[in-house]
Amino acid sequence: TFNYYTSSYRINPYFMERVEVLRGPASVLYGQAAVGGIINSVSKLPQDYEGGEFTVEYGNFDYKQVKFDMTGALTSDRRWSYRLTGLARDADTQTDYVENDSYAIQPALTFKPASGTSITVLGHFQKDEAGSNSQFYPHIGTIFPNVSGNRISQDRFVGEPSDHYDTDVASGTLLIDHEFNDVFKLHHSSSYTDLHNDYASTYAGHFSARPSLGYIYYPYLNPEQTETARIKSKTITDTQVFTQDTNMQAKFATGLIEHKVLGGIDYANYQTDSVSGSALNDTPFDVYNPVYGLPENLLGFDCAGNGPMPLASLQVCDNPAQKITQTGLYAQNQMRLGNWIAVVGVRKDWVENGVDGSATNKSDAVSYRAGLMYE
Repeated sequence: TFNYYTSSYRINPYFMERVEVLRGPASVLYGQAAVGGIINSVSKLPQDYEGGEFTVEYGNFDYKQVKFDMTGALTSDRRWSYRLTGLARDADTQTDYVENDSYAIQPALTFKPASGTSITVLGHFQKDEAGSNSQFYPHIGTIFPNVSGNRISQDRFVGEPSDHYDTDVASGTLLIDHEFNDVFKLHHSSSYTDLHNDYASTYAGHFSARPSLGYIYYPYLNPEQTETARIKSKTITDTQVFTQDTNMQAKFATGLIEHKVLGGIDYANYQTDSVSGSALNDTPFDVYNPVYGLPENLLGFDCAGNGPMPLASLQVCDNPAQKITQTGLYAQNQMRLGNWIAVVGVRKDWVENGVDGSATNKSDAVSYRAGLMYE
């Protein structure tokens, strides 16, 4: 996951074998990460035993979904195995005019040429046709009633029926594991993702200053607290992400102390190209009696940065392409003596952050880690 939500996507939990929560700082092993910890989503992988399921679901808001998960050996010697997981969903949501449709398939193939060696190729293809539930209503009319004692309906949609949040994803992953002996083990993982996101949203603009009110912030345009201005925005983003991590693990003992030493190198390359635009639509919109398709009174900036000024239509402008690369070298030793566990680690990172039209920013840093635990 890099950047903003309009350049990432949601992986359905059905395609995951499990979800791991790694608490605490983990940057020594995984690079840039939040101090509180990281969440690791583990994909479903082929098994050499036969199994499968097919599910049909129906639920609230006309939720209809079918999904399947099949796995098994392809050859009698079980060197080749497969897994095929997929789903198709046609669903509405709590909010009017906001859909939650998704179509995805995840094929995987594993080859085990020898004992202790495994090579897996995993694909993931997903198409989402959805919208935004976020309406950005003010406190008045939601948490608190308006002057007439009314609250906005929870299913009210303040956008336009043509709004959407559509995503197309294609990704491929390579996993290689090899055990040299009882001491040394090699692991490699690399992944490439190509993502196209088309996001168009209209939402309540009560927090935007408006010239008709002297550039002040005010939740509603009328004393009855029923009409609000709206923000209209659009973003189209193309994103490519390549990551790889290769490491060697060694397990051995020195006297009474057991060691698990890990060392490796990882690399990430993120590129994104986008167009976007937003403007204030000062045409009053009644949140209690909505009328869609009203003439727009747009106020915003043109692609040269001039404004704010009246616009005949929303200006969707090119954004500078962005590229981020990160290379990291890391090493860690986890030592155990009885019930005591000590961990020491170090990592060196080199990062380049470039935006078209600007000089590339280069930086490097060293991260350290030390911990003592009693089990």
